Amino acid sequence: MPGEDSSNLHPEQWVIITSVIVEELQKGLDGVLILYGTDTISIL
Repeated sequence: MPGEDSSNLHPEQWVIITSVIVEELQKGLDGVLILYGTDTISIL
């Protein structure tokens, strides 16, 4: 999902993103950086 506009992301995609992050952290990933623009997240 790299490069997705945050206005097109919904809870279903958040779950997918979280699952991928957890899986990679369990494999030894040192950290995660998630960038987003708050002007497009109307539900927060």
